Amino acid sequence: TLVHQRSPGLEVQRGDGRWVRCAAAPDDSFAVLLAGDAVEFWTNGAVSAARHRVRPAGASPRLSLVLFHAAADDADLAPRAGDDAPPCRA
Repeated sequence: TLVHQRSPGLEVQRGDGRWVRCAAAPDDSFAVLLAGDAVEFWTNGAVSAARHRVRPAGASPRLSLVLFHAAADDADLAPRAGDDAPPCRA
């Protein structure tokens, strides 16, 4: 997930379970990149999928636009080269 936010509200859950608020971008050159389940699988857990949420904070309106994409039903997904985990089917 690629997130650009001008108004605050995005929070990411840390490994210890605490939620941390991400700062709003001071200008258009900043973005937050959140890894998803596929990245966690492909890296055998070296990169964790980020649990995140949005909690309104401040008076500015917030607009969220979302586009989801998934692998084809017959795609073989495999962890990065050199790892021993077996591939799985999407």
